[in-house]
Amino acid sequence: RELGFRSYMRERRPDLEVVETMPVAESSDAVRVATGHLIEKTSDLVGIYVVGGGFEGALEALVAKGRQRSVALVANEITPVSRQGLIDGTISMLIATPVRQLARSFIEEVVGTLASMGSELSRPDMLPFDIVISENVP
Repeated sequence: RELGFRSYMRERRPDLEVVETMPVAESSDAVRVATGHLIEKTSDLVGIYVVGGGFEGALEALVAKGRQRSVALVANEITPVSRQGLIDGTISMLIATPVRQLARSFIEEVVGTLASMGSELSRPDMLPFDIVISENVP
């Protein structure tokens, strides 16, 4: 996810600086603290992409600093909290994995590997994803 994001930004928005990744535990608390630090040290912050879990902490930090409308928040997966964030405008976009399709592909891969006794190597496909914004919230 991070590599794809960085590649996209280099190609489409070279005028924006992408700060270094802040690896934290995928918990709301850890993400809230990291986001708070990022907001404090980056006065011209325009967006945050929470690649892993714990995006709720980023949302809490943005709200606490009054930046929930001025900083675009991008998160992964559709949850009750992320769906509500899209509706109320505190989350700009979700990058969601179609879980059923991913599970089906995984099962097909396992069955194929077992059937060939592992003699045939699979060819990895691109991981599918959906882009969800307020206008297409399921």
